[in-house]
Amino acid sequence: GQARLWVLAELDPGSVEYHVSVGWGLPVGVDVGLLGVALVGLVERHEVLRTRLVVVEGVVYQRVDPPPEPGSGVGLRVFGGVEELAEWSVEPFVVGSGPLWRVAVAGIGSEGGGVLGLVLHHVIVDAVSVWVLRRDLVVLYEAARRGVVPVLPVLEVQYADWAVWQERVLAGRREGLLGYWRAQLAGLVVVEVPTDRPRPPVRDPAGAVVPFGWDAQLVGAVRAVARRFQVSSFMVLLAAVQALLARYSGQSDIAVGVPVSGRGHPKVQDVVGLFINTIVLRTDLSGQPTFAELLHRVRTTALGGYAHQDLPFQHLVEDLNPPRDPARTPLFQILVNHTT
Repeated sequence: GQARLWVLAELDPGSVEYHVSVGWGLPVGVDVGLLGVALVGLVERHEVLRTRLVVVEGVVYQRVDPPPEPGSGVGLRVFGGVEELAEWSVEPFVVGSGPLWRVAVAGIGSEGGGVLGLVLHHVIVDAVSVWVLRRDLVVLYEAARRGVVPVLPVLEVQYADWAVWQERVLAGRREGLLGYWRAQLAGLVVVEVPTDRPRPPVRDPAGAVVPFGWDAQLVGAVRAVARRFQVSSFMVLLAAVQALLARYSGQSDIAVGVPVSGRGHPKVQDVVGLFINTIVLRTDLSGQPTFAELLHRVRTTALGGYAHQDLPFQHLVEDLNPPRDPARTPLFQILVNHTT
C-alpha cells in the first residue's frame, strides 16, 4: 500500500489528495507544554510516525528514524486563530524526507479551549490509525499531567514488522489470490454513469461533499432486511447502490471499489499504519433479479472478495494491466465505503 501511494506522490508531488486532516477540540486550560510531552511519547510509541520512504535501486523501502532526543519536541505549531489551520493543512509533504505528519494548536486561551489540528500523509495512516492516535494521545497527556506512567496496550509489533510479514505471506499465496481475481474481473467494463459535463482528459481530484441524514426508522428497516436475508447491513446498502448504478447506466455488469481494513491479525489492532486495502466487488444484475436475488448475488461476491482481500490492490492492477486512461482510475471509478 505504501508503494502504491509513493508512486502517486511521485506522479503529482504537490498534491494534497492523500492528506488525512483531523481537528480535535481541546479542553479549557489545556497545557501546551504537557501536550508536547504527550506528542513525543506518541512518536516514540509508533515507529511509523518516524518513517519516510526511500528508493534503493528502484525499490521503495521504509526508513525509520530514531526517536526524538529528550527535550527536542516534535515541532508543535501554535496559531492564534483556527482559520490559520486551513492554509497550514494543505502544505504538501515530501515522502522521501519526512516527517509525514505535523501537528498544531490554535485558539488556545479562547472560551472553547482551542483546537488541535493533525495532518498526516495517508501513506502512514488509515482511519483506524487516527482513532488509535487520539486514544493514545489522551492517555499520554493525562499521564504527563498527573506525573504517572501511561498505561497503554503493549505493541508486540510495529508497522514495519507487519509489512515484512505481509510480503512473506504473499510469496506463498500470490498466485492463488491472483487466480481468483483474474476470474472475477475478466472482461471488466467501465460503469458509464451519465454526467452533466464532459469528463476531463485528466482526472481532477476536486470534488464536493453532499451531506444527508437517515431517520431511525429507515436505519431500522435496513437492519431488518439484513437480518431477514442473513446478510450484513453493508451488503444491503451495496446492493442498493449497485441497483441504482445499473438503473442510471443501463448496464447489468456493475463493479465498485470497496475498502477493507486489513487488520485481521489481533496483534495489529493498536498499531498505527496503512493497513487498508481495496478490493473490487463486481455484481451481475442481468435477468431482472428481485432484490432478494440481488442480495444473494452480492453476498456471494462480497464473501469471496473478503476471503481474497490480502492481495494488495497495486499487485492486481499490475497483473491485469487494464488500459490506462488518465481520466479514470484503474478497474473501478466508484467506491463504496461503510463505517459505523
